[in-house]
Amino acid sequence: MDETVEGRRGDGAVARFERRSDGTLRYARPEEPKKDDALWVGSGRHEGEKVGVRVAAAFLIDLALHAAIGAGVWYAADQLGHADQSVLFGVLAGLGSSFVHRTVVQRLTRTTLGKALFGLRLRKGDRSYPTLWELVRQWFEGLFAIVAIPLQLLG
Repeated sequence: MDETVEGRRGDGAVARFERRSDGTLRYARPEEPKKDDALWVGSGRHEGEKVGVRVAAAFLIDLALHAAIGAGVWYAADQLGHADQSVLFGVLAGLGSSFVHRTVVQRLTRTTLGKALFGLRLRKGDRSYPTLWELVRQWFEGLFAIVAIPLQLLG
C-alpha cells in the first residue's frame, strides 16, 4: 500500500515522497495550482482573511469617486452654458473616469483608491495580477451587468 511521507531532497528542500508497497520511496510531484481565470480581491498581508466588508466599502469609495467626477463635470458644463448637453458630459466623464481608474490605474498600481485604503489588491486564482485586457474585460462585464439587470427587471 502506498503512503505519503515528507523528507528532504538532495538540495535540502522539504519534499513529499510516496512509499511504494515494496518499501522504496518515489518523489511525489507537487500538485499544479489550478488555473483560475476568476479575479478576486484579497489582502496580501493576511492570507485567507475574510475581506467581504472591506471589499464592499472599497467598491463604494471607488463608485463615489467616479460619480463625483461625473457630477463635477455635469455642474461645470451647466455653469459654462452647456445646459442641454451637461448631463451627457457628466455621464461620459463618470464612465471615462471609472474605465481609466479601474483598468489603467489598477494595472499600473495593482489597486484602486478604494482598495488601497483597505490594503486590498485584485488578483487571479493563481496569485498573479490581472493583465490590462483582463481588467478591461471585467470593466465591460460590470457595465453590462449595471445596464442589463435593471432592463430585465423593468421587463
